[in-house]
Amino acid sequence: MLAQVKKTIQQYEMLQPKDQVVAAVSGGADSTAMLLCLHLLQQELEVSLSVLHVNHSIRLEEAKRDAAFVADLCDRLSVPFRLVKVDVPALAREQKCSLEEAGRMARYQALEEESKRLGGAKIAVAHQREDQAETLLLRLCRGSGLAGLSAMAPVRGKIIRPLLETSRSDILRFLEQHQQPFCEDATNASLVHTRNRLRHQVLPLLEDIHPKAGRHLSQTAALLAEENAYLDALAKQAAKGCLEDVDGQKQLLLTPFLKEEAVMRRRIFSLVLAQMGEGMLTNITQAHYEALEGLLQLQSGKQVVLPHGVVVQKSYDRLLWRKASVPKQPYCYLLHWEEPLFVPEANLWVLASKKMEKNQVFSSQCYTKWMDCDKIKDTLAIRSRQAGDYVTLSSGGRKKLKDYFSDEKIAQPIRNQVPLLAEGSRIWWVIGHRFFGDAAKEGTKETGSITIWEDRHD
Repeated sequence: MLAQVKKTIQQYEMLQPKDQVVAAVSGGADSTAMLLCLHLLQQELEVSLSVLHVNHSIRLEEAKRDAAFVADLCDRLSVPFRLVKVDVPALAREQKCSLEEAGRMARYQALEEESKRLGGAKIAVAHQREDQAETLLLRLCRGSGLAGLSAMAPVRGKIIRPLLETSRSDILRFLEQHQQPFCEDATNASLVHTRNRLRHQVLPLLEDIHPKAGRHLSQTAALLAEENAYLDALAKQAAKGCLEDVDGQKQLLLTPFLKEEAVMRRRIFSLVLAQMGEGMLTNITQAHYEALEGLLQLQSGKQVVLPHGVVVQKSYDRLLWRKASVPKQPYCYLLHWEEPLFVPEANLWVLASKKMEKNQVFSSQCYTKWMDCDKIKDTLAIRSRQAGDYVTLSSGGRKKLKDYFSDEKIAQPIRNQVPLLAEGSRIWWVIGHRFFGDAAKEGTKETGSITIWEDRHD
């Protein structure tokens, strides 16, 4: 195993002489084995080694045990040790995410801060071959593209994965040979988490079907990573002819851009998002790429809103990319029939009208909604979201507005700026998304329409 780890480090040029390495060590089998390997290779590789352990404040007594175990091991190996404690449950509540995701965020933030404290140290994490296979399967089930199926890279910036080509069985055998105990995390056996079900149920079944399934899945991820890197290089070259930065705003010139194949256009879309900031590609799905592709066929002025508050607008011969600004204060404007209303926070005009033409057809235009006014019991308003907001489903049941936002993957940063047509706490229309109100139909006694349009200053 030590030879395999050394080969992986050298093959991917993870470390250079005089590098400082901070190892993320939880006390589990994988990270304990990684620490031992790096310690044994330290002099040969001519690197300095230290350890960071993160206490997630979840398992209480077990967490204290794990921290003490790692501290004792570092003391025995004469490796500098640092403990960071993070309230992960509180972070999960604040970010409205799972404990697993909050823990990952906390770990990488702590590791990044430790790296900076040490002058830009490399960060060693203990993902191994089965982790790679699980990640590939998980992303395949989610419908990821080539970039996602590349799974975990051996090197990503400061982060290195020395065990990525090492099997779990080799790790356990290595620890046994060195008579090195490790900490067992009881949550790793729980089948509540999707990844654990893949680890304990799906992968063993695949290994029964094909004994080398885990190894081959990991190899596939590595091959896909190489091909993805090659296509990324082609996309960067293609983007030079169609991507401009005008006063800090990304602009795609459509004449050269439309000459590219659809697969290359999608990669250029990803490239633009990546250039707009770290994490901008998170939660981008095939549906978003399809929406961007559809935008190419629409008239000037149309736009698509992506996660993280990114707005892409078609403007004649180009696509303009920007981050939407979030209103600093909540807003609420009452609607009055037949009186146009301007909503500056949303840059929209709104007209509520009860005027009906003879033989009026209730169209299904995106920006005009026909309503059954008999069902309106209170004043309508255009406003930002408020506590207690809900939508009424076609089944007659209710759903909290925040649950609808979550289901539709509308990013937290832009939820406050999504304009709503509201009657009290009931939301009739999530403007730009879905209409939940009572639609006008034949037999409706009193019918009204709501039309919105963007203020284009022209």
